[in-house]
Amino acid sequence: MHFIAAALIKSLEEKGLSTTYVVDADGRVLLHPNLAKLSDAISENRNPLFVKAREKISRAGVLKFKDESGQEFVGSFAHIGLADLTALSQIESVRAFGAIRQLLKRSLVFALAVLTFTFLVILFFARTLTEPLVYLMNAMKRVSSGDLTQKIEVKTRDELSVLGQVFNEMTGDLKKSRHELLELNRSLEEKVKERTKQLEEAAIKDALTNLYNRRFFNDRLSEEFKRSQRNKKPVSIVYMDIDHFKKFNDQNGHPEGDVLLKMFAKVILDSVRESDSVCRIGGEEFCIILPETDIKGAQECAEKVRKSVEATNFPHGEKQPLGRVTCSLGVSSFPEYSRDAEEIVKSADEGLYHAKEGGRNRVGTPNKKPVAA
Repeated sequence: MHFIAAALIKSLEEKGLSTTYVVDADGRVLLHPNLAKLSDAISENRNPLFVKAREKISRAGVLKFKDESGQEFVGSFAHIGLADLTALSQIESVRAFGAIRQLLKRSLVFALAVLTFTFLVILFFARTLTEPLVYLMNAMKRVSSGDLTQKIEVKTRDELSVLGQVFNEMTGDLKKSRHELLELNRSLEEKVKERTKQLEEAAIKDALTNLYNRRFFNDRLSEEFKRSQRNKKPVSIVYMDIDHFKKFNDQNGHPEGDVLLKMFAKVILDSVRESDSVCRIGGEEFCIILPETDIKGAQECAEKVRKSVEATNFPHGEKQPLGRVTCSLGVSSFPEYSRDAEEIVKSADEGLYHAKEGGRNRVGTPNKKPVAA
């Protein structure tokens, strides 16, 4: 038994852990890795650790002390059972604290490795979480600036994926709503343009015949005079009214008179050029503005209209004094028969007066001599 314990103590010493031995109450060495020291007595002055153990204040303890040579040790003791034996163990402080320092160093390295690994794990999950959020925020900024073509793809299977789907649905709805608003706005703009055109036409068109009215006639005639003076080209007008229109109304009623006026207007429109302007001056009086047309061209136009009217079978025409609906026309031209817009109207009206005096259903010209250029 003694041999086994000694071998164990010697094994611990060979590993450089400590020097361990067992003494009795008198300080005699009972077990020691060095067999030569067996039965040696330990001096109290030489071994403070033994002194501390003999005080028996506690069953075990630790002490830092110096030996006779001044070398510092760290030792421990423990009382063994009822045999009044004490196990002592001591190790040089340098070796003891060196091991501690080595342990601390290893612990520190291990702690740094754990912290580094933890940081990398946190960084990985942080990027996994924040990258889709940043992607989503950037997409939302572009949407807020008006770019509704944005579509995001979040490949995760968590709330972010649901948020991405909701975002895509939202942009799709916004795109659809914007398209609908644009279509509605376009439709409203077209309606406004159409209504504006209608109002503008209503301001210059005769409601019954849809011909231009007197207001348009005055403005257009003034414009054509300015253009004629600027370009040194003639402008003419044809002034006319329906023969015996009052008698027609008295015999057939005003509704039939309105029908006649509308048919008469269509006959005139079908007989002139697109560049000519046909206007209803009032009642049964009409006028045609003929740009870049001299007096001869005006007479030809007037005669064409007269023949067209005469050849048309208007309702109740057989009741008229001439056996059908006819018209009388007067022509005038600038610069041959007038010097301004007011004068050309007066001279054309004079030609109309001559046509009526001559028996109606004819074209008349003013008897005023041509104005010198």
